Amino acid sequence: MSNAKNLFAQDEHRDFTRAVRMLLRHPLLTAAAQPEAFALVRRAREGLEQYFKVNCDWRLDVDPRAGYARLHKIRPPDPRRPLRRARATKAPYDRLRYIVLCVTAAELLNRPVTTIGILADQLAHTFATDTALPSFDTAERGDRAALVDVLKTFEDLGALVLLDGTADGYLDSSTAKALLKAEPAMLMNLLAAPQAPTRVAASDAAERVHGLLWEPRQELSDEDTEAIRVRRNQRSRHRLMRRLLEDPVVHYERITEDELTYLRSSGGRRTIGQAAANAGMVLEERADGVMFVDPDALSTDDTFPDTGTAKQTALLLLDRLTTTGTLTREELHAHLADRMAEHPRWARSYRPDGTARLLREALDVLAAFELIDECNSAAIRALPAAHRYRLTEVKTTTGEGDSDD
Repeated sequence: MSNAKNLFAQDEHRDFTRAVRMLLRHPLLTAAAQPEAFALVRRAREGLEQYFKVNCDWRLDVDPRAGYARLHKIRPPDPRRPLRRARATKAPYDRLRYIVLCVTAAELLNRPVTTIGILADQLAHTFATDTALPSFDTAERGDRAALVDVLKTFEDLGALVLLDGTADGYLDSSTAKALLKAEPAMLMNLLAAPQAPTRVAASDAAERVHGLLWEPRQELSDEDTEAIRVRRNQRSRHRLMRRLLEDPVVHYERITEDELTYLRSSGGRRTIGQAAANAGMVLEERADGVMFVDPDALSTDDTFPDTGTAKQTALLLLDRLTTTGTLTREELHAHLADRMAEHPRWARSYRPDGTARLLREALDVLAAFELIDECNSAAIRALPAAHRYRLTEVKTTTGEGDSDD
C-alpha cells in the first residue's frame, strides 16, 4: 500500500510539473487545442494557482465550462518578444496591427457572429470617426493584411472560429466571403496586463508601462523591521522567479542588490530551488548567474542552438565574440561577409546583398537568449552565459541547401 501511495504521489508530481511548464509555454491554454494539457491544469488547478501566486504574483484563471486556462503574466515590456503574425513569415506585429487587434476585439464583443466584410466595414467606420486612430482603408491591401493577421492570431489563440471560408481570401480581395464566430470569454482574457491599452505617445509609453507593470507602486522604507524585510524578500522573489521562468538566464550583473542578496541567502536559494523542482526544472548555478533548465523543453517555444540560417549565424558570431571580446557591428559584418564569401552555397536567401539583414537577425537571436550585451549602438560583447556555446570543433558540409528549413 505504501509503495502504491508513493507511485501515486510521483505521478501527481509529474503531472503538476508538466502543467506548470505547459502554462508557461501556452499562457492561454484551451481544451480544444490542447485537451491533454488542459486536463492536467484543470485537475491541479488549486496547486497551480498557489504556485504562480506565491512565486510570481501571477494570477491563473481556469474555467472548465468555457474550456480555457489563462495565466496572467506580469513582466516588463520587451521589444525582443513582439506578438508575431500567424502567417508563414512570422514577422512581428507593427503598431497598426496592435491597434487593429484591440479595435477588432471590441467590435467582435458587440457582434460575435459576423462576416469578414461586415467586420472590415465596421472597423473602417470606427477608425474614421476616432481622430486618435490611424487611417484604415479596406481598399488598401496593407490594411486588409493587418486585419487578416489579427484574425489568424485570434484563430490560433482559440478566440475565433471560421465557420465558412478563410481569412486569407480577404487578403487578395475585399469582396471575399468568410463567416466568423468569436468566443467572447476568450477575447476578454486576451489582455493579461493589469493596465488597459494606452494612447500615450510612443516615445513615453515604454517608460510608463514599465513602471505600471514591473516596478513597485511604493518604495520600501529602509527601516529595518520584520515586515519590511519580508516585503522586500517577497518582491525580490517575485522579480527573480518571473525572470527565471521566462528568460533563458539571469546574470548577476543584471539584477538589483536586493535580488542578489536574496538569491545568495540560504532561504532564498532553498525557495528558488524548490520552485524549480516543482516546475520540473533544474536550477543551474554558476559564478556569473543562474538559470532554470527544462530537460524536456516543454516550457519554451524557442530553442538555441537550432536549425535555420539566422541561428547558425548566431553561433558563428558567438564563437567570434567569445574568442575576441567586444566587437563593433562593422567588424562583425566584415567577419560574416568573409564567411559568406568562403562558402558561396550557404545562406543563399540572404544573397547577393543581405549580409546586413542576416547580421541583424543573428544578433537579435543572441540578444533574445541573453547571450550578448549591446553596450551601445555599435559595440557588442558576449555575456558570461555565451561561453557555454563556444565551438571546440568545426564541421562543414558541401550541401546545396540554405538551412532555412
